[in-house]
Amino acid sequence: TPLALDIAFFAADGTLVEVLAMAPCPGGDCPTYRPAGAYRYALEVPAGGFAGLEDLRLDPASVGE
Repeated sequence: TPLALDIAFFAADGTLVEVLAMAPCPGGDCPTYRPAGAYRYALEVPAGGFAGLEDLRLDPASVGE
């Protein structure tokens, strides 16, 4: 990613698994990001976008599959 992002990983039931910060990587060999637990959905936002959202939850019905 050319921008600093945060990525939230969610389980199939919408519960938050983990939020990770993604550092900019303008070229070649960029890292991959994996949460500590199993997940089904991931949501990326600009860095700091999840600040103050400790009870973050995803509504799986809102995700078109």
